[in-house]
Amino acid sequence: MKPLKRLGSALLLVGLMACGGGNSLPVADQDAGNHPLGRLHRTASAPHSMPRSALLNAPLAAGKSAAAAALPSITAIAFLNWAEGRYPDLLPPPAQAVALTGWLVRLYTGPLYLGVRDDGNIYAYGLVTEYQVVALGTLSDYACLVAICLPPDPVGTGNFVGLSGIAAWDALPADQKARVNTTMRSFFLHQSVGGDLEDGAQAVGFKFEYADSHATSLAAGLNGGLFSSNNGNYAGKIAEFRNMALANRSGLGVAIMKFGYADIVADKLAGAQTDYLAAVNALRAQGVRVLHVTPPLVYNAPPENAPKLQMRVWMMSTFAQDTIFDLEDVESIDPGTGARCERGGSWEICDAVRSTTACPSLNQGVDAPSGQGHVCFNPHAQRLAKAFLYAIYRSQL
Repeated sequence: MKPLKRLGSALLLVGLMACGGGNSLPVADQDAGNHPLGRLHRTASAPHSMPRSALLNAPLAAGKSAAAAALPSITAIAFLNWAEGRYPDLLPPPAQAVALTGWLVRLYTGPLYLGVRDDGNIYAYGLVTEYQVVALGTLSDYACLVAICLPPDPVGTGNFVGLSGIAAWDALPADQKARVNTTMRSFFLHQSVGGDLEDGAQAVGFKFEYADSHATSLAAGLNGGLFSSNNGNYAGKIAEFRNMALANRSGLGVAIMKFGYADIVADKLAGAQTDYLAAVNALRAQGVRVLHVTPPLVYNAPPENAPKLQMRVWMMSTFAQDTIFDLEDVESIDPGTGARCERGGSWEICDAVRSTTACPSLNQGVDAPSGQGHVCFNPHAQRLAKAFLYAIYRSQL
């Protein structure tokens, strides 16, 4: 029997399942591998490690997302796009759309069918499932992974500094603000959007002294400079960051690096996570504190933003005890409406925040219609820089 005919026959059995897809699954937490699709991926990658049935029927972890009480809604298309970006080896492009009434189904090499029924239930069928229809939960189970739920209030935790960091900085007494320029020594390595943050900080009275990645004698207070490694070379940037931090570890309050757009893309995500974690561990072993920065978002390019949002979730999970400047949060909230700017199931930098002819970046030019995300200098780089300065302050307390 041909695979498509087998799929049609097998899906007839789905109607006999209990309402809700057969398995009652709790809300997926923010570990992107701790759900049935993640286990399906591990099964395909290591088929002899454990029986398929044991992996596919194991319950989700008990821990739920902090935002589980107010889940965002996601579409079937957003889920499938996210799944392809998260597991490109399991769901390799190009996918073939399968016409099936009441479903949105895509066929991948394998073969493997991944489909979402109109009621939101998700199923897989193919070689890796031994040609059995396997329930993978519902769209709501994946909402926090696809739409990226917010963590608890950043100022309340002291660890995650997002949009509310702007007001927190404004509320600091002047003598406390001054500490980031005097008793708190830091350095910040970056590329273009980092320049926007530095420009904004200088405009509100806090200048970063220039220091390239080979500097060995940093001034007191704020120091910042550009990577010599090209955008897209995440490994080179991480190596520069680690080496500079170690060379200046005596008297250094906090080390900061910001990835660029091209560093965090689907095929580089895992490598960037591995190398960054190794660098952070090496710095911690030498007593160096790190302030993490979520990677910048772009405009009008959802597939490019998806891995950047996955990097955000990974950072928040991996470095939950450290201070994290949530750049993605501050640049994806519309300053006029307070609404999250989203497209195709992913956050994006708001059109009102990015560099345009009406509101350009100070030094980065005007953005293209899509695929870039520099920041309008006045007022938005100055607003966002306040949250960044607050994160630098918090990280050294």
